[in-house]
Amino acid sequence: MKPFLCRLVWRDILASSGWEPESTITPPVIETWGWCISKDKATVKVASTKHEGGWYGIHAFPRGCVVEIERLKVNNLPRRNRHDAVKLVGPGGES
Repeated sequence: MKPFLCRLVWRDILASSGWEPESTITPPVIETWGWCISKDKATVKVASTKHEGGWYGIHAFPRGCVVEIERLKVNNLPRRNRHDAVKLVGPGGES
C-alpha cells in the first residue's frame, strides 16, 4: 500500500471503576492525523514521522475502533516550499 496523509477518526475504549451510571459511560471520539502506512482487516497503522526510509511514531488502531479514514491532499507545491503553505492559527483565530 502506498502511504497517504490522513485524518483518522476513532472511538477510544473507556473503563469505569466507580459507581457511575451506565448511561454516563460513553467512549470518546478522537482524531489522529498522520500518514496511513498500513491497513488490513484487523488493524490500521498511522505514523507521524518518516526518516531515512522508515516510519516512526506509529499508532496501531484495531479496525473495530475506527470510525472514518479521510484521505487528505497535500498542496501541489515544490517539496522545499511545502512548509510555507502551513499557517498555524491560535485559539482566538490569530496566526
